[in-house]
Amino acid sequence: MKAATVELPAPAQQVPWKIRALSEATRRVSDLQVELEKANRAMRVFRSENMAVLGTQLVFRCAEATGRDKLDREWHQLVTARDGLLREWNIALQEFAEIKTQT
Repeated sequence: MKAATVELPAPAQQVPWKIRALSEATRRVSDLQVELEKANRAMRVFRSENMAVLGTQLVFRCAEATGRDKLDREWHQLVTARDGLLREWNIALQEFAEIKTQT
């Protein structure tokens, strides 16, 4: 009896544009991840230095009556910057996924 031979299809070759695009998308996602980690670290440091938990609320600790406004502005800037990075990171992940699924 002769053994049946099965021909396997050749592995799909990735086209150079896809390899390049995947490399760029991966780098972008990684760069944004690093930036997000920095923003989150800055927020943790700010919170540990300037905020306290009272019950279920997060409140500012400041010695001056006018210090709360300054701390509030700084916190808002940190949150806004982090949220912007998070949006960019999400877009970069979606672009990476699109490139990966293209043939």
